[in-house]
Amino acid sequence: ISLAHDETNTTRPRTASLRANTMTARYPSRIGLLPAGPGSKAGILLRCRTMNPARNRWQRRALTWPLLLLGTPILVVVSPLLFGAAALIDLVRGPRRLATVRTVGMVLSYLVLESLGLLAGFALWLATGGGLAMRSRLSQDLHHRVQVAWADAMLAAICFWFRASIDLENPTRPGKGPLIVIARHTSFFDALLPAVFLGVRKGARIRYVLAAELAWDPCLDLFGQRLPNHFVRRNQAYREADAKALGAMASTVGNDAIVIFPEGTFHTPARAKRAHKWLWANEPHRAERLRLDHLLPPRATGLTALLDNAPDADLLVMGHQGFEPFGSIRDILAHVPFEHPVRVRTWHMQRRDVPPTDPERMAHIDQSWQRLDDWVGTPVPLAEVARDASTTTSPGGTTS
Repeated sequence: ISLAHDETNTTRPRTASLRANTMTARYPSRIGLLPAGPGSKAGILLRCRTMNPARNRWQRRALTWPLLLLGTPILVVVSPLLFGAAALIDLVRGPRRLATVRTVGMVLSYLVLESLGLLAGFALWLATGGGLAMRSRLSQDLHHRVQVAWADAMLAAICFWFRASIDLENPTRPGKGPLIVIARHTSFFDALLPAVFLGVRKGARIRYVLAAELAWDPCLDLFGQRLPNHFVRRNQAYREADAKALGAMASTVGNDAIVIFPEGTFHTPARAKRAHKWLWANEPHRAERLRLDHLLPPRATGLTALLDNAPDADLLVMGHQGFEPFGSIRDILAHVPFEHPVRVRTWHMQRRDVPPTDPERMAHIDQSWQRLDDWVGTPVPLAEVARDASTTTSPGGTTS
């Protein structure tokens, strides 16, 4: 992160930028106290304060937990007024979609589920003797069950309020054994899919590679720290440290699944242009073979760390069609309710079929990523649209 950096000033020497990077590396939890100079990017203080989610977690929780636990009951009490105001807005805009009413209902459901998650975390803290047995297998299993139940309830709320349905094209799930899940990420919602569809694997848990900013979500913060997940910091100064942490997590994977979103952020045309420009400058052999229209190129550092340290883990590429228009609150208001089912597709690769080392291994992954991009761009046949209108798959995997 370059503090006080003006992108329009090309004559400024790089000394200030290098000094800021050095300070960020030494004092990751304190950089947020420094003033941002003219031209600095919006939100830089938030990003700096999340550089090490484990180090400054109690400062963050002192803000987020009281706001959630005190604010949610108040909003629930005044929810009739909120729904009434939302209905008036929809009446003016056009009552057919009820977009504002649906979004208010979803936000309230999210806050209630977040509050219940925190209360469940407190109950588990008491049950483990004030955290003394937090790392025991029983405690980890119970935390994982709460995590899966929370994700399942959140996806069910999305299906209810936004009239969404999930169609899993190939419902066969991988069996027992270590697994690295390489998942597409385009919205707030699709991060729930791995937990819902893989959380039922017997004797296996799910570990996540998460962006450090997500530590501001109270439940992700609490359960993300208690379970063997890792919050990735976006600063290049932490690239090597994060790779080592991911390698350590992968080396103890056992029969668990590790979920990584290798794009690093939501796809937009501007981000795609920057990503491909970087790829041509730094990895032209990969840029040559990747012709992506809907996905961002997968970042190799995290994937390499996981694959090197979990040599027996199979790979599962997970993608979807249907969550693309829901990357922001504005997009949600513009597109709810869902007009078509969300289609989920996976490709399972047994490890013996994956080359053991790079660059052949990364080429194999790029080929699978390109296959996913081609599938995302394939129009759904009209016959299947008609079928999906009457037969869809719920988050639990049952057909309705």
